[in-house]
Order: sequence, then C-alpha cells, then structure tokens
Amino acid sequence: MQFSFTEQRGEHARRSKTYGWLTALALASVAVAGCSSSGASGPDAAKASPTPSTATGAAPGRSSAAPAPAGARPADACTLLTSDQVAAALGTSGPFNGAPLGLTSTVGKVWGCTWGTAKSVVSLQELDAKTFADSKGNAKPTTVSGVGDEAFIDSRATGGQPALYFGVAGHFYRLDVESDRKAASAAANAAKDAAKDAAIEEALAKVLARSIKG
Repeated sequence: MQFSFTEQRGEHARRSKTYGWLTALALASVAVAGCSSSGASGPDAAKASPTPSTATGAAPGRSSAAPAPAGARPADACTLLTSDQVAAALGTSGPFNGAPLGLTSTVGKVWGCTWGTAKSVVSLQELDAKTFADSKGNAKPTTVSGVGDEAFIDSRATGGQPALYFGVAGHFYRLDVESDRKAASAAANAAKDAAKDAAIEEALAKVLARSIKG
C-alpha cells in the first residue's frame, strides 16, 4: 500500500507522540522505585536502623563507671590527727605537726606518721599480718575493747613503754605514745608513766580506728 507524503507525515507524528508517552511513563516508574529503596519506612525501617543503645551495647539508664570504694584509708597517715587532737590527748602544748614515717620494708614504704615535740611524741605505723600475730603471741596482751576489729596493749614493748596494737578492715597497726620523754627514762616513774601513756594510746586509737575505717 502506498501512502501519500501528507499521510506519511501524519503517521510519523502519531508514532512520536505514542513513544514519548511510553518513555515518560517508564521514567516515572524508575523514579518511584528508587525512592522506595533508598528511604525505607515503617517496621522495616526500624529494623534497618539500630538505636544507639543497641549499637554500643550499653544498658539504658546505667553508667558504665565502677562505683568508688567507700571508707578508703587516706594515703597520708598524718591527716588522721590534728595538732590540737594530739595536744589535748597528751595534755601538753604543741604544735604537733605530723611527719610521715621514713621507714621502708621488704614490701615498700611503711604507711604511718609521727606527731612530736621535744617533750612528747605519738607514733602510728602499719604492720603486716605476721608481725601483728607475732606481737600478740610473744606478749602478755591486755585486750582493749571498742578499738577497731581487734586491739590489745603490750606493756613490755620498747623498754617498758606500752604499745597498742589494733586491726581495722584487714589492716594492722601499732600506736606508741610517750607523753613525757624525760620522765620515761627515769625508772622511778616508769610504771606511772606507762599507765598514763596506755590510757592515752587507747583514747587516740579509738579516734584513729574510726578515721581509718571511714
């Protein structure tokens, strides 16, 4: 069949309109499909995007920091007693400025402090468990109540001067008091001064045990 030139032009125009409409429809379908794949919503979107707590493994409302221990003993033993507390216990004037012990042992520096003047002195030092047990076994201890977990006085320690031993929270200590250094060297006053110093040790040990335990 033969078409005239005019008819051929009309047929070509109809085909161009049809192809144009199909092309636009195809492009619109591709655009809709792309939006659906790139932006999920509803339940599927919730599954695809984990919450921060799930991603990090942290429990909601709970801190990951470990709790600080309560009642920790101070690193500086000299902070346990003030000059006024020592002076009041000894009945002598101060000032009693604490000085950390310059002692060392096989396990390192000894924890403790000395508060003293030319006339009087108070000394506190930590002991290991074996030394504490040996001191109790080698002496004729007098039990002291109300001081830490366990306490006793050894009146034979250090040339007749009493020493008070006590334990608090798994640590062990020795407390020495000389209220009058000159009098302690005189044999006539030794017994009297020893009794006085033992009473002072007991009073101070109660304060120290409470402070150490926290």
